[in-house]
Amino acid sequence: MTITCISLGAVFGWMRIKTNSVWPAAVAHASYNVIFTMVDMVKPRIDVNLYNLYRNGVEIIIGIFFIWLIIKEQKKKNVEECQNCT
Repeated sequence: MTITCISLGAVFGWMRIKTNSVWPAAVAHASYNVIFTMVDMVKPRIDVNLYNLYRNGVEIIIGIFFIWLIIKEQKKKNVEECQNCT
């Protein structure tokens, strides 16, 4: 659960920063909830360990990617601000 919150927080935070609006992140959050609610309905038909490994693995990869994007954007802004200072 913690992994999910951190990963999705990075994704939704990035969406908020890039769009300058909270609505894309809100829609993405609702979409995530709907998709995984439907997936949870079929979960008893698949191996639970495989399901958890897949779900957590995908969320970790997505979270790391968006954290990297946020850091990259912040570094870019810092360089631009530093160039404007001189």
